[in-house]
Formats: sequence, structure tokens, C-alpha cells
Amino acid sequence: MNPLKEIEDRIFALLANKKVNAKTEFFLCSLLDNIKTWGQLTEKQEQALDRIEADHTEEAITIRAEWEASWNEEKRKTAIICARYYTRNGTYFADLASNVLDDPEFIPTEKQFKAMCENKYAKRVLENAYGEPKYPVGSFVTLRDSAPRHFYHQVGTAIWSMPSLIIDSGVSNVTTSAKGGKKYKILPVGTSNPLVIEERYIKKIKKVK
Repeated sequence: MNPLKEIEDRIFALLANKKVNAKTEFFLCSLLDNIKTWGQLTEKQEQALDRIEADHTEEAITIRAEWEASWNEEKRKTAIICARYYTRNGTYFADLASNVLDDPEFIPTEKQFKAMCENKYAKRVLENAYGEPKYPVGSFVTLRDSAPRHFYHQVGTAIWSMPSLIIDSGVSNVTTSAKGGKKYKILPVGTSNPLVIEERYIKKIKKVK
């Protein structure tokens, strides 16, 4: 059989598959246009076609269906935490993160979910998000010397010595994979405006006068 004819038949077979989504269908049509115009596909295009075929075997479709059936609010919450982290930090998983955040009905593939949410950085982010807070609500803390200087502009230099009350923990989006990245809402004594700060920048004080 003519190699190009064989490729075209593979593409038409995929286009006839009702499990192929609109985005993939558009790409397959572009491959047909490429064959018509140039009489060939590039190596990368052929590799992409191979991947699409592998993703649409009966076995792959069954596995995908099982994964989608297992999708729940817990997985979605985890995906959102990781998507927000990657949206804030560089371009990794940009398209995937955008889909997770912009479309409540979007379900990533199991491979996509594991890639974005089970790498070493994501695990640290999730530990910051889900881990038990080191400082309970109602306790008093003070800032460490390493705390970002912008707190000085918000409260003044006294912020480094004054006690602050923990009024909430695990607030806001986790924006770092660094240890101690859980965020707290604290209220410096004598002020009326709470601050949001990471755990690594505060420490417990033993006595409050």
C-alpha cells in the first residue's frame, strides 16, 4: 500500500471515532491538508499521529473513562492549588493550568494530573496547602528577621518586635514550594489591618505583655 494512503486511512479512521474531540479533529484535518500540499508529514507530525492513535485504542478509552469516573472534588482542589502555583511561577504547565482554572468542567488526563501535581515541587506546594499549621489560630507570633521588608511599609519598623495574633491559617494561594510556605493571616497588636504572611517568616513568642 502507498505509505501516504496508509497514513490518510489512519487519519480518516480517527476522524470517524466519536471519542476524538474537536481540537484533535482540527489537528487531524491539518495533517490531511499537509499531505495534500506537501505530499508528506514531518517526523513530529507522524509522532503526534502515533500518540493520538495510542490515546484512542479501546484500552486507552476504557482507562480514560475509569479515570474520569474517579474524578472528584478532592482531585479538583489539588489540581487548582497546583495550577495556581504554576500560573504564578513561570510557564510550566501554562496551558494545562489555564484549562483547570478557567473551565470547571475540565478533567485533565491521569498523565497530565500526575505530571502537574505529583512532581517534587507540587508535592511541597501541597504539603504547604494541606499540612497542619504550626501556629494555631489564637496564638501569638512575631516576625523573623528574614521576613520581607514590605511589611515595614505596611506597619513600620515596630512590626519586627510587636506581637501579632494568628486570626486564620491556610489562607490565600500557596505561591512557593519552599518549606514553610503555608500562609497565615495575622493581626499585629495595636493595628486594625491584618497581614498575610508565610509560616517561614514568623515565630512563636512565649509571653505577651
